[in-house]
Amino acid sequence: MQGQGRAVSPGSVGGQAGPTADVAEVFSTIQGEGLLVGTRQVFCRFYGCDLDCMYCDTPASRMQTGRCVVERAPGARDFEQRDNPFTPERLLDLVLDFDEPPGLHHSVALTGGEPLERADFLVAFAPLLRQRGVRTYLETNGVLPEALHRTIDGFDIIAMDVKLPSAIGRDVFAASREFLRIAQQHARQTDRPDVFVKVVLTAEAGNAELVRAFETVAGVDRRIPVVLQPVTPAGAVKQPPGPARVLEVFDLARGILNEVRVIPQVHRLMQQL
Repeated sequence: MQGQGRAVSPGSVGGQAGPTADVAEVFSTIQGEGLLVGTRQVFCRFYGCDLDCMYCDTPASRMQTGRCVVERAPGARDFEQRDNPFTPERLLDLVLDFDEPPGLHHSVALTGGEPLERADFLVAFAPLLRQRGVRTYLETNGVLPEALHRTIDGFDIIAMDVKLPSAIGRDVFAASREFLRIAQQHARQTDRPDVFVKVVLTAEAGNAELVRAFETVAGVDRRIPVVLQPVTPAGAVKQPPGPARVLEVFDLARGILNEVRVIPQVHRLMQQL
């Protein structure tokens, strides 16, 4: 995270109160999913999510439940509570404090919950990070295309899930395709953000819905990287798909897409947060 040092935080414009957001937690850890696996990031986890995934491993972040839990120092695993809500400037100051020494972190992960439910806040917050040379990584369920359209100028990397009906109880492929179209179109025009897709594999996932997921991506650009993520047991999920099934799904995806990888939740293996 190549910050440019602490700057005085701007106040509200014309005396008008700006957007605020309820933040669940802020901490430093190793990214364990997707194409940036193994890099170190500051995680800003926002409260609120419009989906109810059967494998959700952060259910407490789905609705606002209290104060923000903040790591006292990067990697210390020692936490304190801070009051919600946060202004963009207050959260910026907190994030910049984490990057010591400068360059310790690759980027700031904006996650949840679903961070795009806080679109008004991100419109103000993400550019503040980028103005200080801090890369921004959006982790999203990919079903809020209008929110993405409003906020996309603030992101350097987008890690987008394509959710399967067997995991969330409804079909969101149309929203996912429009979301991905907006992201990819912006990337072509501006060389930013980098975009990749994750598909979480459960034992319940069927070939028909998987094909629809892969075709959703290919319908925008078959060159977009897709990460198949065998589920880590959590919530209602007790068992991941077996090794043979993972290979079968890989072959299915590779027949539709150019770049496919299988990457589990590596932070779980490393006992990272």
